[in-house]
Amino acid sequence: MKKEKIKKLGKYFGGIIAGGVLILAMTLLITVPISADDPNDATAQPPQGVEPEQPTYNEVKEVIHNPPVWRTYKDFNAWWGENRDHATLLTIGKVQGSDYFIHPMSALQTGIPSGTAVVLMTSNSYGWASTRNAQKDSTAQANLTSFLQGGGVVIVDMGDNDYYDGYLAPGAVGTPSYILETCQDATLDLAAVATNHPIIIGPDGIPGTADDLNNSNVDMAYSCYVAHGNLVDGITLPPDAKVIMTSTFGGVEKPILAEYCYQGGRVIVDTVTKEFVAHQPPGYGYTNVMKNLFSYALSPEAKCAPVNQPPTISNLGQFKSDGILPIDEISITTESTVVFKATLNDLENDKVKLQIELKEKDQPFNGQGLLESDFASSGNEVSIARYGLINDKYHWRARAVDEKRTASDWQEFGQIGNIDFEVKLVPLYTQVRSPYPSDNETKIWAVLPYAEGPAGNYDCGSTIAQCGCALTSGVMVLRYYDITTVNYEDVNPRTTNEWLKNNKGYFAGDVNWLKVAEYSDYRIKYDTAKSGNYVNNYTLLDKHLNKNQPVIAKEINPGHFIVIDNKLATTYGVKDPSWYNTKKLDEPTTDWASKIRDYNNNFYGLRLYYPGDGIAMKAISLSLASPAEILITDPLGRKLGKDPISDAEYNEIPDGSYFTENIDDPTGELPPSNEESKVIYIGNPIDGQYNIEIIGTGSGSYTLNLLFYDQNGQSKEIILEGNTETNNIQEFELDYSNQTVQQIEIYRIVDIDIKPGSDPNSINLKSKGVTPVAVLTDEFFDVKNVVIESILFTGTQPLRGNFEDVDNDGDLDLILHFNTQSLRLSPTNTEAVLTGQLNNGSLIKGIDSVRIVNK
Repeated sequence: MKKEKIKKLGKYFGGIIAGGVLILAMTLLITVPISADDPNDATAQPPQGVEPEQPTYNEVKEVIHNPPVWRTYKDFNAWWGENRDHATLLTIGKVQGSDYFIHPMSALQTGIPSGTAVVLMTSNSYGWASTRNAQKDSTAQANLTSFLQGGGVVIVDMGDNDYYDGYLAPGAVGTPSYILETCQDATLDLAAVATNHPIIIGPDGIPGTADDLNNSNVDMAYSCYVAHGNLVDGITLPPDAKVIMTSTFGGVEKPILAEYCYQGGRVIVDTVTKEFVAHQPPGYGYTNVMKNLFSYALSPEAKCAPVNQPPTISNLGQFKSDGILPIDEISITTESTVVFKATLNDLENDKVKLQIELKEKDQPFNGQGLLESDFASSGNEVSIARYGLINDKYHWRARAVDEKRTASDWQEFGQIGNIDFEVKLVPLYTQVRSPYPSDNETKIWAVLPYAEGPAGNYDCGSTIAQCGCALTSGVMVLRYYDITTVNYEDVNPRTTNEWLKNNKGYFAGDVNWLKVAEYSDYRIKYDTAKSGNYVNNYTLLDKHLNKNQPVIAKEINPGHFIVIDNKLATTYGVKDPSWYNTKKLDEPTTDWASKIRDYNNNFYGLRLYYPGDGIAMKAISLSLASPAEILITDPLGRKLGKDPISDAEYNEIPDGSYFTENIDDPTGELPPSNEESKVIYIGNPIDGQYNIEIIGTGSGSYTLNLLFYDQNGQSKEIILEGNTETNNIQEFELDYSNQTVQQIEIYRIVDIDIKPGSDPNSINLKSKGVTPVAVLTDEFFDVKNVVIESILFTGTQPLRGNFEDVDNDGDLDLILHFNTQSLRLSPTNTEAVLTGQLNNGSLIKGIDSVRIVNK
C-alpha cells in the first residue's frame, strides 16, 4: 500500500478512544472484539478492493470492579494493529476488565450502569451504519443525557464519517461533514494555552513539564491527515463550547477538539486522527493527545457545575373562592373569583413559586400577564386566587419556577385546547342607593314608589328602597339569564317595578312570581311545584345551584329576599339587594354601617326559576291577604292549601305550591310587618271546576287576588273582597279552561232555599204557577248587593223579587219568584242552580235540591 493510503487509513482506525464518561454501578457483560488482523502489525492492510468486515464478539462475564472507571463503547479494536486507546489506558494505570470495559454500541440502549465515571465512543472505522445507528438511537441518546445529568463525562470521536454520517453528541446539533484536508497541522488553541487548560498541561497539572502538549507533539510523526472533518461544518456546538485544538480547512482555522458542559456533565468532542500509529509518539503505545485527554476526563477538573434541574408541577386544580370546592373542567362558576392550585417539587429542594397564565377563550397563550404566588418550600401545595373575573370563557396553564429562575415546562389544565371554565355572574343590583350597578342609577330608583306606593299602605313602607327586595332579586335573576332589555328598556328595578304595577304583577305588595316569567317573555319560567317556604332545604338549593340556576331565597326575619348564587364548602355565596356588601350566607357578624348581614346559613323559603323556552305557561295563582287561610280543590278532588280548623295542610295537586308571603323594610328603619299573604300557585292546571274555600283565622277583611294564564299566555285577573271571622268558611267556584282565560269565571257560593218551608223541594213542571226561591243573607253576605235583574234560576229570569226575613234570623233575605213552566229542568234533575251578579260585578251561585213531579 502506498504511504498516503496508509496515512489515510490510519485515521479510520485511530479514533477508537474518543469517547465519553458515565457513572453507573452494576455488573455487565464484557465484550472482547476479535480482530481480523494482527493488532501488533503496523503494516497490516485489508485485501485490495475489499472493505473490512464488521466485527463479531465473544461475550465473557467479568468480575465487577467497583467503581468501573471507564466504559468503552466500540464495536471492534482498530485495524492495522492500531489499538492505541487500550495502550493509553494501560499507560495511565487502567486495567481492562477491572477499570474499563469494552462493549458494542448497542449496549447504550440498555442503560449505563451506576458507578460509571466516563463513557467514550472511539473510532467507527470507515463509518459503519450499524454502529452509527446504534449510537444515534433515541433510547441511547436519552441514556447518555441521563448519565450527564448525574455529572458524568462523555467523549465522542465524531470524525469517522467517510461512508455514513457520524455520531451525535449530546447538546450538539448535527454531525461533522466529511472534509479531508491533506498536509495540515493540528494547532493548540491560543485561548486554551493561555488558560493552561488541563488537557494542554497534562496529568501533572504543571505548565512547562514533559507531559505538556505543544504544537510539535500533537501532530502526526508522518502523514498529513490530522482530522476527518471539523467541529463547524455540519455540526453546531453550544455557544459556550471551549476549543482546545484547531486545524486549517480551506485556509481557515476551525476547531477539531472542543468541550462543553451539558445537563450537568461534560461532553468532549473531536475529529482528530489520534489512534493511528503515526500519531506522536509513533508506534503502538500511548499517544500524547489521548493520554492527556483521558487523564483530564478522570480528573475533578472535568466536573461541571451541576445543572439546576427544573422544578416539577402536579395536581393542577381550579376551585371556587373558598379554595375547597373544585370547578369541573368546562363547567360554569357564578363567582368572579377562581383559585388555582398545584403541588410544586424541586429536586434541589429550592423554594418554588407557581405561575399561572389565564386567558379568555379567544386569546392564545403568549407568556404575558402571568399570575404569581410567593415562593414556597418544595413539596407544598401552592395556590393563586384571581379576583374580578368577568363573564367569559377561560383557559389556563401553569408552570413552576424555582428561586434560581429555572422553570418547568408549561402544563395546560385538563384536556389541551378545552375551555377550562366559564364565569357567569349574577350581577349585583340593589334596591337602596349603592355603587351597584352605580350610584347614579340607584339614587333614582331607590326613592321611587314601590308598586302602588303610599296608596298600597304596605307595612314595609312605600319606596323601592323600603319594599323592593323581591323585585330587585327578580331583576338580578333576569339579568343572569341575559334578559337585559324588555320592550326596548333596560331591565332594572325602576322599569321592572313599572311593568309589574301596570300588568297586575303585585298581590297586595307581594311580587307575583309568575308575572316575572311573563315579563321575560318566558325566557325564564317559574317553578310552581318546588318553590315554597321551608327552613333550610339545602338539598333543593344545591340541586338548583349545581345546575347553575341561582335562586331567590326568603330570609327568616325580617321578610327579606336575596339571591343565592353559589355553593361553597361550608356556606353559600349571595347577592343581597339591601345589605350589598354581604358576600356569604354566614358572614361573621352583622355590620349595619358596612351593609353586611349574617344570616347564619339560614333561609325560610326558595323562589325558583329555570331557563325557559319562550312558550307561555298555563297557570293559576291565588293570593289571600287576610286573617284567613285558603284551600283549593281541583276537579279530581285533590287539595292544595291549609284548613286551619283541622290544622291540616295539603299539597296534593301536581305542580302546585302553597306558602306565605310578606315583605319587610330591610333597612331596619321600620318595625317588622304583621301582614302575611297566603299564596297558591298551580302550574299546568287541568280544565274543570275548582272549589276555593276561605277559612277565617280571625276577624277582619280580606282581598283574594286570582290570576289565570291560558295556553296562549293570555292572563285574566279577578279580585274578590269580603270580611271573615274565626272558623268562618266562604266558598267560591272556579271554572277554568286553558283555551282562553276570557271563559274563566269565579262564583261566590251563597245559600239558597227553593220553595222555603217545603221539604222536599217538589216542582211540578206542568204547574201554571210560580216557584219561589230565597237567596239568604248571612253575616258576611248581604242580599241587598244582588242585582236582581242579573239573576238566573235554571236559566230563567225572575218575575219579581222582594226582601223579607225568610229564615227568621232577624235579617232580610231576597225572595224571588219564577214562572214554573219556564224553568229549564228535566225529570231527572236532582239539583237546581241559581246565578247572579253583585253590585261590584262579582258573581254568585247557589245550589239546592229539587224533586221533579209530573201530575
